[in-house]
Amino acid sequence: MNRYAGAIKDFSVDKCNEGKSPAIIFVDGFLNQKNTDTYEWRQGLRPFFSKNPWYHLKWESKTLRNLGQLAFKDVSGNKLRKLAIKLAKRSSRKIHSKLHPITWATFLADLASNPWHVAMVKASMTGILLADLLCRVKNTEFILIGHSLGARVLYYTLNSLSTRSHTHVKDVYLLGGAVDGTNKEGWTKASEAVDGQIYNCYSSNDSVLKYLYSPANLWLSHPIGLGPISCPAPNICNVDVSKFVPGHMYYKVNLEAILKHAMGGN
Repeated sequence: MNRYAGAIKDFSVDKCNEGKSPAIIFVDGFLNQKNTDTYEWRQGLRPFFSKNPWYHLKWESKTLRNLGQLAFKDVSGNKLRKLAIKLAKRSSRKIHSKLHPITWATFLADLASNPWHVAMVKASMTGILLADLLCRVKNTEFILIGHSLGARVLYYTLNSLSTRSHTHVKDVYLLGGAVDGTNKEGWTKASEAVDGQIYNCYSSNDSVLKYLYSPANLWLSHPIGLGPISCPAPNICNVDVSKFVPGHMYYKVNLEAILKHAMGGN
């Protein structure tokens, strides 16, 4: 815990609203503003959870902001496509050749210096930190909501919590998740940590996941933000929100419509 906490910059949990359990914890992915503003979160949550306490989990704000600026400015996916092709070609050449150990070391160093891969690793560490915090809170249920890499944070939170006898997680909403959806064992464990439902909200219009996530991961990982989670767990509910979400950075601004649709509204 101490080692992970030291590795995650800006890690904090800030209270944004008073209320009674269950408590809402929301986690950002890419950011498109200089400050970690919660306005869009608050606007979307208020119609459904105005009487609940809200907590904003902050982590790696600078990295998420840098990635968000790229994603927000490049809705068409042109720059993302070029970057992903470059990463994929470089990785593919090295993976499919007989590499000298020094070449492998260079390849791994490239990944370590890439902000996308660094953010993915730190998301898993942040998830484990959050799981530890939730286990320390007594007599409170939680509803977890994560966008983009924030959904990745919550995946690792749930996997960590699955080893505990009781987790107090009521429901989970994953918005444009930057995490693989084909790991049935991992998602089965995640589902066991939730008393209610896991709502996977995805959009086919997500150019960030389409042109950056998949190629950067050599097409070996299929993000849940582009399609259903491949797991038969009965409490995993896949929700297509393409009609509300024209791109990766449009989940929070349309949060009210997305939540209404996920909950069974029109």
